[in-house]
Amino acid sequence: MLKNCGLYNEISVFTLSFVFVPAANFSINKNMLKLLGGVFILLVVFSISINSDGLVKAQENSTAGKKPIPLSNEDILILNINLHRITTQLDIVLDKINKGNNTLLFEHSYIPHSVTFPTVKNLTNAVDENKSRLLENLLTDIPLQIKSDQNSLLAKNEIISAKNIINDYYSMLRDSLSKQEHFIMESQTLSYLLKDSDVSYEAFKNSSNNIEDGLLNYGLVDYESALGLVNQSNYIYDSLKPNITGEKANEIAFFITNLNTILSNRSDNTEEYSKLVDAIERDLNEFNNIIMSESNNSDNGSYQVYFNTIENQLDNAITSIRDNNDYQSADKNASSAYLDNYEYLEAPIEKANSTLMIETEVYMRENLRDLIKQQAPLIEIESLVSKIKNNLEISKKLLESENSMQITNTVDSSTSNSSSSFVPNTANIDSLKQGFGVYTGERRSMGEASDTFKGQVRGDIDTIRIKLDDVSRYYGQNDSSQALSATRSAYLDSYENIEIPLRPIDPDFTLEMEIRFAELRNLISSQATVGEVTSKIAEIKNGLDESERLVSGTAAVAPT
Repeated sequence: MLKNCGLYNEISVFTLSFVFVPAANFSINKNMLKLLGGVFILLVVFSISINSDGLVKAQENSTAGKKPIPLSNEDILILNINLHRITTQLDIVLDKINKGNNTLLFEHSYIPHSVTFPTVKNLTNAVDENKSRLLENLLTDIPLQIKSDQNSLLAKNEIISAKNIINDYYSMLRDSLSKQEHFIMESQTLSYLLKDSDVSYEAFKNSSNNIEDGLLNYGLVDYESALGLVNQSNYIYDSLKPNITGEKANEIAFFITNLNTILSNRSDNTEEYSKLVDAIERDLNEFNNIIMSESNNSDNGSYQVYFNTIENQLDNAITSIRDNNDYQSADKNASSAYLDNYEYLEAPIEKANSTLMIETEVYMRENLRDLIKQQAPLIEIESLVSKIKNNLEISKKLLESENSMQITNTVDSSTSNSSSSFVPNTANIDSLKQGFGVYTGERRSMGEASDTFKGQVRGDIDTIRIKLDDVSRYYGQNDSSQALSATRSAYLDSYENIEIPLRPIDPDFTLEMEIRFAELRNLISSQATVGEVTSKIAEIKNGLDESERLVSGTAAVAPT
């Protein structure tokens, strides 16, 4: 530590000359020896002190990368996934604005505000309350701006500001984790976004079979969301790919490409879409040393079941073509043979013979399915199936010889049990589902709310009335800053709570009330007359009466 400073060199020269001067030429009395000995001890102590100080600084630097935040690993994952959900919808809107496409702008911008952000507001507050409030304001204003006057330029600027805040949150989450933990978190986020896309795509295909124009329109929101979610997942994967070694990286990229193909063709094969999503999650879990639940209970005959099923499905594929010229059924069998079966054999086979595993994988994943999709002559398909079966037979014997008892993965031992330091199983986190939503949402009848919600709504409405009176008083005193603050608080701290039970009952009225609050903020910001502000406040108070009536289910109207 001292070798880089001049003082160290001087101490070294002094001590060396003291130690190595020949005794015959070195005449000195006892007092001088004591003095020199004392100086030497001081220098040694001084040297140790400097080295110790340098060691402490080195230790501090080694941990300086992690900046803890007051969230558990599970909460960090929940927040990260939902921030990516918000980013997905904002990117869809931004892309539409840049292309001059005004269709479904409001619907996509409304999802982050109404569904996603409310589920993680407590988490964003815990990380940075100021940024959380700014983000909430922006996510509230964007859909209202689009709905009220189609001001796409202002909406675009607000989207960019919101994305900048979200990027700040991404940075804070990343800095709170080790590199390994961050890699696992991003892997799990990618997997969950693809699950969202699976739900969205299935909803789109279901609605496309419905003749009602309204549902068809909502179905397009689901379709565009599925596309956006896959794009967001691919963006995450691009950041992970340099750290994923071997054939696993190519396999995941291949699966993502297939997802995009299904989406672009609007294929009815939702079953294969789901299988691809599961296969990507399985690959990432294997790489991160997370054992899938279905792989965790293998026994002596578990491998044999997979081998038998693959052989049967390959035979079925051949039969479908030979007897009925049915290439579509053949493709389903070939797909299932790989995604539902060989995927579970890859890891143990790779452990025994990686070259054999990769060759068989490419045969099944790419070559066989390409031949079937091209409707190649049966003799070519049969020849490739014969090669696959030969490889499978060799693989079976290798596994039997090793007496492998369960499916494991082939990650380097340096990453062993890495999952234990983060979230080992996302399947048990029910709250991950809460941030995912579609524009339509659930629908309920008037008064179909719990007694708890009904009581909370009455209390919130009383609070809002008081805050609106404060707005009138502040604005009458020419204090527009306090008036604007009270207006935001009336909406964000109180009316948003009313929206939870109100939106499923009457989403259009909920939106109308949001616009009224936005218009009041705009009037105050633009220094409108006291009369205009007072009139808008009266309009909001009337809406509060209707809000309570809809949630409570009674015809009685609250007093003004």
